[in-house]
Amino acid sequence: LNVPIHPDQPPPIPSEFLLNHFNRNDLRWGIAQFGGRENLSHALNGALIIPGKWKEAKELVMMQPLLHLIDNDRGDSKRSTRRNSETR
Repeated sequence: LNVPIHPDQPPPIPSEFLLNHFNRNDLRWGIAQFGGRENLSHALNGALIIPGKWKEAKELVMMQPLLHLIDNDRGDSKRSTRRNSETR
């Protein structure tokens, strides 16, 4: 994914929501090896931790390129769930 970050900054640490959405179990495993997101952030000299609440996370500038991907998927799944419950 192309997410803009400053070259002098470590990469941001994704939330569980993002890890689940993009099926990044490899990153989840790596984060766990450091003892969690907070420990990894400390090890990376203060890497930004993407907030777990989507309402907060989508306010970050670096998240803007991902909004259309995630919001569309979330909307599709909500509509699909609604359709399935209406047909029962």
